[in-house]
Amino acid sequence: MPEAWSYVAVILNKSQDANTKFVALQILENTIQTRWNVLPDAERNGIKVFVTDLVIRLASDEKACQTEKHFVNKVNENLIQIVKQEWPDRWPSFITEICQSSKASQSICENNMRLLNMLSEEVFDFGRSEMVSKKVEKLMTQLTAQFQEVFDVCMFVLKSFVVNAAAMKESLVQQTLKCLAHFLKWIPLGFVFETDLIETLLQHFWEPVQFRADCLRCVTEIASLQLSKEETQVFRERLAVLWLELVGKVLALPPQTLRFEDAGQVPPQMRLFWETIYCQLSLCLTAFLKNHRENIAEPLDKERNGQACVQMLQQVAAMTGLQHDETFQICLDFWFSFAEKLLNEVHEVVKRQNNGAPQQPPLMLSMPSSADAAAANALDALRLPCSSSELSWRVKMYSGVLNQVRKVMIRKMAKPQEVYIQFDQETGEVTRDHEVDTAEVALYNTMRCTQVLLTNLGQEETEAIMLETLNTECMQAPVQLGGWNPTALNRLCYSIGSISGAMREDIERRFLVQVIRNLLNLCELMKGKDDKAIVASNIMYVVGQYPRFLKAHWKFLKTVVYKLFEFMHETFPGVQDMACETFLKVAQKCKQAMAANRPEEPKPFVMEIIEKHTKETEVLDEKQNLLFFEAVAWVISATCEL
Repeated sequence: MPEAWSYVAVILNKSQDANTKFVALQILENTIQTRWNVLPDAERNGIKVFVTDLVIRLASDEKACQTEKHFVNKVNENLIQIVKQEWPDRWPSFITEICQSSKASQSICENNMRLLNMLSEEVFDFGRSEMVSKKVEKLMTQLTAQFQEVFDVCMFVLKSFVVNAAAMKESLVQQTLKCLAHFLKWIPLGFVFETDLIETLLQHFWEPVQFRADCLRCVTEIASLQLSKEETQVFRERLAVLWLELVGKVLALPPQTLRFEDAGQVPPQMRLFWETIYCQLSLCLTAFLKNHRENIAEPLDKERNGQACVQMLQQVAAMTGLQHDETFQICLDFWFSFAEKLLNEVHEVVKRQNNGAPQQPPLMLSMPSSADAAAANALDALRLPCSSSELSWRVKMYSGVLNQVRKVMIRKMAKPQEVYIQFDQETGEVTRDHEVDTAEVALYNTMRCTQVLLTNLGQEETEAIMLETLNTECMQAPVQLGGWNPTALNRLCYSIGSISGAMREDIERRFLVQVIRNLLNLCELMKGKDDKAIVASNIMYVVGQYPRFLKAHWKFLKTVVYKLFEFMHETFPGVQDMACETFLKVAQKCKQAMAANRPEEPKPFVMEIIEKHTKETEVLDEKQNLLFFEAVAWVISATCEL
């Protein structure tokens, strides 16, 4: 019905059914979006006056604002659709009118803040997908040009709260802060750095817990602004004020709130609050450190002989360990970026020391199956120092933070796709994982890259932390019997496997010999089939990740292959599959070593495998047999190359 919109006013005035009124508003909104410019002027003006009056009437009624939130929001949406059509050409005074009416009452002011926020979203967030680019540019320019009026209203509300907090509606202040947080993404920089906005936010709206999250969102938007070098220099003093104020607030946070999941540390009713605060704080600190660490934070520490930058990095490291997925992902992305910057700086130092000679970077972020010697030995060619204290002054200064991050990464390492055996922490059962968790695989890849970067920034530190963790597990696991939780060992082994190729070869050899020996001993000590399966899966994953080591140490390679044959006889679900797949991976990457004739042995190892294959294959199913024979075929193919 093309004229259905003409009945909307009657329906809204007479109907008592919320659903009916909502449908009527939907019809009106559709008309505004699709037929507005073909309607006669009188009808357009009539709709505009009707919707505007309805918004004012509803906003003036505090009870209606509370009980009919969805209805009020839908009416607001209709008004914004009209504004997009009329403003600025046919309704140039819209911004002025809405700002002036905001001083009529707190209830109207609160709704006006919602309207301004919705307009900003429609123009800056969704505009390009719903309007032609010229129209979007025009609205952006107009909103920016008239923003002084909007900013004055926002500051009027905030300053009124500072002067007389008891007289201000809490919801109005919250809505103003939300509105301001959205505006800060695009407003001219002068409103941010040439006013007292920063001080107003951090000195008056951080302490009240009901405003802290919204205050922190505003500060996060300021910290996230992408400034040019010239702008950073111009606003250096204001950025310094922001940083020092923020550091002071963060250091004053009660330490026990980081353990918000513990009811003994934080009351249960405050758990969601602290979870939200720390998630937002992680965004804020990482944004500022990404954008201004080198230009603002570090120079300030030198000038003041302070440790603010290190302290805030320690805070981010502590938040990385929180049991909150979103916070962890934010921090993980930051640590990858942070470690990458530090390592690039180290490369530049080494390059200068080598008189500008090009060097191959040591990052083993991907290891192709046919990895050539040059790729495998890239780290040795670069000859990076193995201790963080020898790399650069920044790496030395942040060594404590980097160690803290290494420990968190090991503790939270995601499961790689190659591992089938999993431990369910809720039920305490060990099972075979039949489906690939794509989200966890993606997380593993990001964490793996971060671990490789961190290892390059301190090989000896990484080795010491991992061996210490492994020794602790090897001592505790056998005596805990049925109460052993293998999660820590699993994640440690995933971490060990993830850094393959990131250490210098002599360090890798020393490290891996200790790791595999400890794991093999632990496997012998474990009594239950479940526990043995867990340790076996970790051994298989680790050895499959280090072909360079296995190729260089024949006796170790031979021991590993025999151990894989032993695991092929394990009937626990998933162990045989993983043993066969690991055997195939080892055979593909170490085929020359396994096919070689050795003077100390009566016959090639491949012949020994072929002669005894029946013993291994008789316990395998058809798919596992295919994997076994494919592995043997790879080794046989190498005999022609020798």
